[in-house]
Amino acid sequence: MIEKEYVVLGAGPAGLQMGYHLSRQGRDYTILERGEVGQFFRVYPRHRKLISINKVHTGTAPYDVSMRWDWNSLLSDDEPFLLQRFTHEYFPGADSLVDYLAAYARRFQLSVECHAEVVSVQKGPTGFELTTRDGRQYRAQSVVVASGFAREYHPMFEGSEHVIPYSRMSTDREQYRNLRVMVLGKGNSAFETADHLVGHAAAIHVVSPEPLRLAWKTHYVGHLRAVNNNLLDTYQLKGQNSVQNAIIERIEKTPAGYDVTLAYTKTMGEKRVVQVDRVLGCTGFRMDSSIFAESARPATVRDGKYPELTCSFESINVKGLYFAGTLMHGTDFARANSGFIHGFRHNICALSNILQRDRHGVAWPSRTLAKSSDFTRLILQDLLRSVPLFHQPGVLINVLDLSGEEAVYYQDVPRDYALSSLVPKQGSYLAVSLEFGKHEIPDPFDANDAPDEATIFLHPVLRYIRQGEVAGEIHLRQDLENQWDVPVNVRNLQAFLWETCRLGSPESELERRAETSGAPPC
Repeated sequence: MIEKEYVVLGAGPAGLQMGYHLSRQGRDYTILERGEVGQFFRVYPRHRKLISINKVHTGTAPYDVSMRWDWNSLLSDDEPFLLQRFTHEYFPGADSLVDYLAAYARRFQLSVECHAEVVSVQKGPTGFELTTRDGRQYRAQSVVVASGFAREYHPMFEGSEHVIPYSRMSTDREQYRNLRVMVLGKGNSAFETADHLVGHAAAIHVVSPEPLRLAWKTHYVGHLRAVNNNLLDTYQLKGQNSVQNAIIERIEKTPAGYDVTLAYTKTMGEKRVVQVDRVLGCTGFRMDSSIFAESARPATVRDGKYPELTCSFESINVKGLYFAGTLMHGTDFARANSGFIHGFRHNICALSNILQRDRHGVAWPSRTLAKSSDFTRLILQDLLRSVPLFHQPGVLINVLDLSGEEAVYYQDVPRDYALSSLVPKQGSYLAVSLEFGKHEIPDPFDANDAPDEATIFLHPVLRYIRQGEVAGEIHLRQDLENQWDVPVNVRNLQAFLWETCRLGSPESELERRAETSGAPPC
């Protein structure tokens, strides 16, 4: 039996990021991987182009700011180790990410055991016991599941056996020449597949019950991205392709191919039979719970897709079982970016601080400041540089605990963890976040930058909370280039901090300096 403090399942981006923090904290850990480092990305996406951007030329010097447009690289404290060492492609190939992940593991000497497929996780009185397929056994005080979506989702209906899954479909365009193809699903894998075939297939029908959701309209990167949506032109401009909202009732094999019966969701009762030559399933993935014994089986949400988690990213029903990476996304699905590297890398940093604090008695990193400090400048300058708050809007926040004689400043804290565990419940504190506006507009590209539209896009939000109740709130004005230190924001923030929180001073030093120098306040 191999004894470890932590066992991490999976050596993809999440497992490696978790291993990096555990290594830096001097914890006894190992990462168990069923295949090679980055195994998922050795197979997916099938058409090998990532939709997470790798913007090398950002016009910004600081490494931390430029990470706002690097959605693939993992965090490292001492020396930035970025994907751009391997490719400068804006939408990089999956093979480049695989090479990067393997190099990251080597560069930081992470403890990874490859070809160690875990087939059983049990919980006993002294921790967890894990068994691999080849018979190795491990005992761990805590387990961090970073294995991502390991199980393809296949909806069941009459004739569903005729659907070719995403994992097994051919990517050879010639095999679809002049065929009629139906693609099930409206996510990026579905449109990635349709876009790949659009020049060879005779017709492509993209079908699912839910209406299409576009990332540029919802601000959620998991919805359909522009890089995959070329098929929409061919549908609207009568290019023999379609996008339909319908339930698949049945698929029947015929001498000519397949008859697919669609029941439309918008016009209840209307049905149609569509004749096709191939039906391709691009209906996503789920968490694989099969390795967990009853004693360690986590509760799930969203029809079993995600584990149900506490604000500490711990299973709600299995103490000591934590989740990292895409599996964190059940807490903010379609609201933030925990399902993607550029979101969950910051969640994992927060998780490492949570484990340090809750399991090992190490205080969350903080600064102590006098309440007369220039908080206007401090807050705005941190927001201008923050990557965690930028990528995790409303999920990760900065917190000023104002309960004592001096202010204590915490950064990059999960909002719910801060409210329930980090600051005194009966005290007072200031929560600082970046958030999108709650209201929608018909055409996001028609929104202007007028003051009355100040809360449509990403913008700073500050809430003063006293004894558990919101006692004051301010939304600062958005900015086209996310430069929120414009004079109107400086004035409004300084007034809010003094009048609501009694922070700073009634007269703004920032404004006085700006008036004498002619320069912007920040």
